[in-house]
Amino acid sequence: MYARVLLTFALALLLAEPVAVAAVRVDPNPILMDAAFRGGRVHVRGSAEPGAHIFVIVTGARIAEKFNRKGRIGPLWANVGSLSVSGVPKLCLIATSSPAPVETDRSIIDANSLDLDAVVRRAEIEGAGASRDLIQREYVRLKQAQGLFGSFRGGVRVDRTDGRATFEASLPWPKSAAPGDYTVSVVQARGRTVVGREQVALHARLVGLPAWTSDLAFRRGSLYGILCVVVALGVGFLTGLVFKKGGGH
Repeated sequence: MYARVLLTFALALLLAEPVAVAAVRVDPNPILMDAAFRGGRVHVRGSAEPGAHIFVIVTGARIAEKFNRKGRIGPLWANVGSLSVSGVPKLCLIATSSPAPVETDRSIIDANSLDLDAVVRRAEIEGAGASRDLIQREYVRLKQAQGLFGSFRGGVRVDRTDGRATFEASLPWPKSAAPGDYTVSVVQARGRTVVGREQVALHARLVGLPAWTSDLAFRRGSLYGILCVVVALGVGFLTGLVFKKGGGH
């Protein structure tokens, strides 16, 4: 009798609180970065809304950076000031599907930061003066050269089979990306309307020797400093031996 009551109660709890299933899958998650890590790829999969233009965006935490401004002083180039850029993500990778039957309206792209131009336009730039547009373009080019910004039009593939539509995107993960927490956002839009939005947390973690040295540097700074000195002395000693064997003039 009691066993039947307990079983009925357990079934009622299961029916009342169904297990949530993530609509977007990210693989690998976490990204494990060891000493041999040279970059990789992040795969994002999910369900596609009919006729929607799909944006897959991977972003990191917002940062602030300072740069020297170069200018001519007579015939020479020199530092003539500084500027700061803040409020931009430390990493921003954006992949999109091929244009939908109704192209996404520019207002939707700007409001949701669905391309690199929209992302950088939200930045706070101090010291740029009248050169703000130029600074924005050059900032994007710099981050693209570092592998930290990327735009991949057509990088989202949509598959429509068996009466259902799914999407898949494969984005390059740069070796220059710092360990930490990132966000994968999937925005689906038709014309002036966002018809779907999902977010998944993505984690990048150091493992192996990089994790050990990082932990040592932050938690045992004195020991880390001693080891750095010992390594430097060892390298100097070995370099001296090599040159000594090579002979002198």
